[in-house]
Amino acid sequence: MFFRIIMAVILIALGLSVIGLPFGKDVFVTYYPVLILLWGIVRVFKEKRVSSSSVFIIILGALLQWSNLSVNGIGWPKALLASAILTVGISYLLPGKAFRKSKKHFNCKVNEDIEFVHNTYDDSRVESHCLFSGTELNIVSQSFEGGEVSAIFGGAEIDLSCAKLHENKAVMTVSAIFGGIEIIVPKNIKVHIEGFPIFGSISNNTKPDNDLDNEQHLYLNITAIFGGVEIKN
Repeated sequence: MFFRIIMAVILIALGLSVIGLPFGKDVFVTYYPVLILLWGIVRVFKEKRVSSSSVFIIILGALLQWSNLSVNGIGWPKALLASAILTVGISYLLPGKAFRKSKKHFNCKVNEDIEFVHNTYDDSRVESHCLFSGTELNIVSQSFEGGEVSAIFGGAEIDLSCAKLHENKAVMTVSAIFGGIEIIVPKNIKVHIEGFPIFGSISNNTKPDNDLDNEQHLYLNITAIFGGVEIKN
């Protein structure tokens, strides 16, 4: 609903600017960062937690608004860079482990006992944030609840091929900001997506097999800003 309001305000303001009304041009150009700021705040209340992606959006909106009202504006490039650095710093203060090392790939077979190999990831929740870097996570938890993954000027690959979801359900917050994230799921996991790309893309290429027993559900809250998120089998 909030995204529909944002789009309505943007389109109405642009329409008014075309016919030369001052509101559409002056007010919107000056105060559009408030929409970005409110978006981040709404995400915090909706997710009932402070995620790094919400922090990034809030900081970005605040910096852009300050820039528009200040005599010496900083512009988008500096605002993006400053927001990314500040987000990483604040992430260390947030609950959970903000950064993890890259994981190596391995093969597993469904319905067989999983042999835990070196560098696999078997926690029930994942917290991984990449800044100007990349990571590969192989999730082998047999009671995976979800978590948060973000890539800011970086990339991440999350492999859930060997994972089982806690009570057949998991919720993940995924944010790709000038970056890319790939999520791999087995065919018995049905993916449910909620998100809104801004100059980005969200691609669900999964083909769930309805004939398989024990169907599981993965709920993804996705943010893609000048980035992309792909989900596949």
